[in-house]
Amino acid sequence: MNQLVIIGGGPGNGDYILPAAARAMAAADFVFADQSFISQIPNPNKDVYGSILKMPDRVREKLNEGSVAVVVSGDPLFYSLTKLLKAHFPGEQIRIIPGIGSLGYFAAVCQKTVEKAVYFSAHGRELDIKPILKAALAGRDVYLLCDREHSPDWLARTLIQNGMADMPVAGGSRLSYPDEQIVKGTAKELSHMDFDPLSVAAVFGSDFCARRDEKKAVSSGIRPGALWDPGEKALLKDG
Repeated sequence: MNQLVIIGGGPGNGDYILPAAARAMAAADFVFADQSFISQIPNPNKDVYGSILKMPDRVREKLNEGSVAVVVSGDPLFYSLTKLLKAHFPGEQIRIIPGIGSLGYFAAVCQKTVEKAVYFSAHGRELDIKPILKAALAGRDVYLLCDREHSPDWLARTLIQNGMADMPVAGGSRLSYPDEQIVKGTAKELSHMDFDPLSVAAVFGSDFCARRDEKKAVSSGIRPGALWDPGEKALLKDG
């Protein structure tokens, strides 16, 4: 049984392809990749995988001849083609090599940790805005894989429509490439900007709630940085 290797290609720039991924690309008898990655594949036996619906049959045909690698953008475990391929091929035939996801890269550039972050994707699915708004107002950072209709500026305008014009947000396009565009500001500031069709966006609910709580504390006469026990109505510790 010839092996099928699903490889995460990272955010786009070849500098972010893991060494294990590069070795697997070179070692495969044949490689399928997205159009944006095909030039970076160190293997002459390669092709763009094209139609997703036809891809399993194309992979199966090549597996009859030898090992096959499928290179996907970002991390193959996050809103990727892995689920489709696992539905068509047995698990013992598959090997998965992770990659740096675009949202992880985006968070790193924005200098944000993601322990409490939540993630959404508009790629090929209906996007419900309510969980995004709820998470942001609860102090969670929200990351979104955008499409043509649900762009960073669309998200900013939606926040404004829901009374969150001052919500801190960010939009990113062409991540990891020399012409990378990353813009941070409020929803109001990003609402009229233009972004690449394949962009990412973030809503920094943690910053919004921290500022909101600080304003409440100041209006209550508490110095910023102090700890307050609402039950005792007393200052516990000066920051």
